[in-house]
Amino acid sequence: PATQNHEFRAFQVKNIPASQAYSVVYAMLSNDFTGSTGPYVTYAGNQVLVRAHKDDLPKVEKILSEIDVPATQNHEFRAFQVKHIPASQAYSVVYSMLMNDYTGSAAPYMTYGGNQILVRAHKDDLAKVEKILSEIDISDTENYEFKVIPIKYAVPSQAYYAVYYMLQSDYTGSVAPYVNYTGKNLYVRAHKDDFAKVDKLLSEIDISGMENQEIRVIKIENAPVYPIYLAVSTLLTGSYTGIQEPYVTYDTANNNLIVRAHKDDYPRIQEIVDRLDVSPEADYELKVIPVKGMNAGTLVGNLRPMMIGQNVLFFPDTASNSIIANGRPQDIEKVEEIVDRLGQTGEDATIKLVPLENANYGTLSAALNQYMQVRYGQQPTRPGTYPDSTANAIYIYGASEEVASIEKIVHDLDIPTDSKQDVRIFPIKQAQAATVYTALRSLLFTDYTGGVQPFVTYDNTTNVVIVSAHPEDMVKAEKFIEQIDSTKLDRLEVRMVEVENTPANSIVSALSYLSTSRGRVTADNQTNTVVIVDTPETVEYLASVVKELDVDRKDQEMVTEVRNLRYADANYLSNSVINQIAREKMTKSGTRNPEVSAFAEPNSNSLILVGASDEVKYYLGLVDQFDSATTAGGEIVLFQLKHTQARNLANQFDRLFRNQNRARTGIQTSIISDDDTNSIIAIGSETDIQRLRDLIEKLDVPDAGGQEIRVFPLEGLDATTLSNYLRRMLGPNGEAFADAGTNSLVVYDSTEILDRIEKIVNQLAERGVNQVLEFRKLDYADADYLATNVINQIAQEKMRGSGRRTPEVTAFSEPTSNSLIILGASEELDYYLKLVEEFDNPSAAGGEVRLFQLKYTEANSLANQFDRLFRNQSRGRAGVQTSVIADPETNSLIAVGSELDLKRLEDLISKLDVPDAGGLEVRVFTLEGVSASNLSNYLQRMVSPKGQVFPDQMTNSLVVYDTPEFLDRVEKIINQLSEKEFEDAFEIRKLSHAEASTLITPINNYLQLRATRSGMRSPSVGIYPETSSNSVLIFGPTNEIKAITNLIDQLDVEGVLDREPVVFELKYIDAQRIARELEALLLRARPSGAQRPAIVAEQNSNTLVVVAENSEIEMIRDILKKMDVPEAGGLETVVIPLKNASAQELATNLKPPMVSSRSLIFADTLSNSLVVTDTHEGILKIRELLAT
Repeated sequence: PATQNHEFRAFQVKNIPASQAYSVVYAMLSNDFTGSTGPYVTYAGNQVLVRAHKDDLPKVEKILSEIDVPATQNHEFRAFQVKHIPASQAYSVVYSMLMNDYTGSAAPYMTYGGNQILVRAHKDDLAKVEKILSEIDISDTENYEFKVIPIKYAVPSQAYYAVYYMLQSDYTGSVAPYVNYTGKNLYVRAHKDDFAKVDKLLSEIDISGMENQEIRVIKIENAPVYPIYLAVSTLLTGSYTGIQEPYVTYDTANNNLIVRAHKDDYPRIQEIVDRLDVSPEADYELKVIPVKGMNAGTLVGNLRPMMIGQNVLFFPDTASNSIIANGRPQDIEKVEEIVDRLGQTGEDATIKLVPLENANYGTLSAALNQYMQVRYGQQPTRPGTYPDSTANAIYIYGASEEVASIEKIVHDLDIPTDSKQDVRIFPIKQAQAATVYTALRSLLFTDYTGGVQPFVTYDNTTNVVIVSAHPEDMVKAEKFIEQIDSTKLDRLEVRMVEVENTPANSIVSALSYLSTSRGRVTADNQTNTVVIVDTPETVEYLASVVKELDVDRKDQEMVTEVRNLRYADANYLSNSVINQIAREKMTKSGTRNPEVSAFAEPNSNSLILVGASDEVKYYLGLVDQFDSATTAGGEIVLFQLKHTQARNLANQFDRLFRNQNRARTGIQTSIISDDDTNSIIAIGSETDIQRLRDLIEKLDVPDAGGQEIRVFPLEGLDATTLSNYLRRMLGPNGEAFADAGTNSLVVYDSTEILDRIEKIVNQLAERGVNQVLEFRKLDYADADYLATNVINQIAQEKMRGSGRRTPEVTAFSEPTSNSLIILGASEELDYYLKLVEEFDNPSAAGGEVRLFQLKYTEANSLANQFDRLFRNQSRGRAGVQTSVIADPETNSLIAVGSELDLKRLEDLISKLDVPDAGGLEVRVFTLEGVSASNLSNYLQRMVSPKGQVFPDQMTNSLVVYDTPEFLDRVEKIINQLSEKEFEDAFEIRKLSHAEASTLITPINNYLQLRATRSGMRSPSVGIYPETSSNSVLIFGPTNEIKAITNLIDQLDVEGVLDREPVVFELKYIDAQRIARELEALLLRARPSGAQRPAIVAEQNSNTLVVVAENSEIEMIRDILKKMDVPEAGGLETVVIPLKNASAQELATNLKPPMVSSRSLIFADTLSNSLVVTDTHEGILKIRELLAT
């Protein structure tokens, strides 16, 4: 059915089996027919029978015309099943392949239908078809396409290889592309996205002019392909044979290089590949460096020695005039930089190898590159350097003239260094490099670190300074350059001053302090020149300073010291003091130049000293003394001395003024000397300077040889007074005067005399204030003996006894004038002056002086007595009056006298200075009219057990040693004896009942009263107690002694012990008569067992001496008070005891006219008696009255 448009036709087959023809036609029509009814095909004989749509029959005819051809006897026909790709694609591939490459003379025949490919071909070609289909009919090719690409100009096989290797290394999807070719066609099955790459590749290689072009795939065995690809493609660009530019690509999968180039270029390409195809380092890379302006081969020849030991390989490509480099990026970059610079430099470019002998190649190369960076900036033609580590050399590359310039710098810097030295380039921005260079040389050459001297040079073209130095010195250099290059140097002058006699660098340090803040001063040691950069005025001044300092120092090192003065004026100090002294020294020594030069810097008030180190040190001492707060504002003056030694004078003057309070101006005067010029330099107030000038005029006088001056500041002692005293001690050329301003003593004399005076002054200083000095010129005593053996010995003893540190006084002798100087407090000095007076008198002339230290006895008491003893005798045979004084503090005796007297004194002391002498004293009594021997015998019985009495027959003196009380009594006795004009007697009365001490007082009162009434000043008799033996000593006229002994006999009765006698002086009544009455009255009134009273009347003195109880004494006192009245004159007193009547009542009632009007009556109630005073007749009348 539905075959209305079908036709049936038999096709005759001539050359091939009908069955084969049938198969092909059937396969074709089954897959591609017209209409709804499929065609019918069969064969028979040599015919193929077909029923098909009339439009399909031409197809059959055409197929048979293609397959039914002659020479196909070895052909076979086969249908190949296609599973994964369209049969049309498979057909296209197979057809293109077989049609371009088949066996035999008959071309194969191919068609497809459905999912089959029908192929008639030589049996040997069918294997190829099968292989092709196995490669292209694979799964996962949904987005894949198959293209047959005709090759127009290129060799198909070469194009095939190029495409094949390209796609093999870089394709899309999971299925590898398929590439093949036949004839002029390429067969490519690949992902649709990869065909753009295929098209691009073919557009590069399948171009016109390909007559001598070849496409090659070059296997890279060792190196990565990509760097070699870059190198080859770069080298071939612009450098190839023919008109057609080569093409290069790569296949990373197989590490192949794909090249389309002229056949004549391949030897060059292969050489490049062979050189580059080496085992790479980890970070190596390949790079082609084009060379401009010079031949690459020549350049490589120069570069190769430079790069020995570096991680880079390179060679030239003469065709492209390029260099191929293989190595580390940084190394290649360096080669590239060199090539670039030299290429731009042009034909004048050169490379120079400079071997180094001392410098380090790396350090030096880095510094030079820095220098060239500064000099040439970013100029493309700037030269450069490259270090050669293997030969310790530096390659310099660039224009020949510039290479020569840099080579010179290399030679300059190729000096001995140590491993720590650096090389740096310092661009100078504002100053001149030459100026900085000169200054920097001075800085580094005079003080550098390590054992190798730094090196400095400069380049005026670039205005840079190049330094090779130790890192520590490099820091100094950098700071110095910052300072000197910190200010614009416009309007400043630069001057180079040549120095002839001294190192320039020794001058620079001084000048740097004198320059302005903008200025700089440096030294060039090579030319020994000072470089000054400053204002014109300052440059002129500094140049003059250089000339002044440019002197021959005779190998002495010149130093510079700077002092910033706070108080002193630098200008005045430099010109009026230091330079003046230096000039004086120069004149005196006969040298041509001053030893030190001083300069002032007024802005900072600084003083700069330049000279030999020892000399500068000396002048610095001057400066330090004058620049202090205490001397601020003071005037500085220099005094040139002619006769006197300046040092001695200055030391003393300085002491003088430093010990005074500051002047009103607040300035402390300070004085020093300069020995070389014999000068005194002083700073102080105007007043002090004038005082100093006056002192120098007095002391700097002729004939001063051997003389010295000393100044002694005094405290507590007036300098004027002391100077007056000390003038007596001075030599004929000596001088002493006081400085009132400081209270100081200024003495000018020989050393010996000054030492003595200094000793005196030191003693004063030890004693402190309020010291007095006394000067005594001795006429008789020996000053030295008196000072040493008396005064100072006493003072030493006192010091030890008191625990003091110094003696209270000190004595000195001045032997030439036999003078004595005594120092001490005024209150202590008097005592010693008295000693001097005692011993320095005519009577003591020629006498010996002795000091006796007492151990037990009080010296003062003994001295007084001994002095009295010796002064009352005639002078000894030597005419010496012996004198004895005491020093209480040391308990010593000092005596001057004849040898005989001093022996006597020593004997006396040995007797009296004995143990247990506490409380005892000694006294010497010189007697007249009384025998000392006799009196001593009497007194010996009275002394205490420790006391002594002995006579000195030579002076008829009595020496008594006992208690003070006993001595007083002895003295009184002797005093009384001395008043008697008659021969006296002595009586010692030992008491039996009464106490001697109690009895003596009333008896002496009685004796004094009696003497008064007799018109005598004192009693003619004396009485003294001796308590130890309870005795009394009575002396006087014999008759008087007897009267006293009678009185004592009456009082020394039983019962008077412990009762003190009382003396009653009677004026009007008779003592003798009243004594009897009173005694009778007391006896009557005395209680039983009471002690018996004693009442003794002394007729001559009309005195009563009563020994009784106190109550009885009071009763007697009351009675006598009433009775011893004027009215009782010529009356009598009686005591009338009463037996019965009351004495009190009678005394009250007995009134005139019962008694006379003169009658005095009172009662003694104790004894019931009446005491009546009246005339004798009146008393008788009263008695009669009482009897009644």
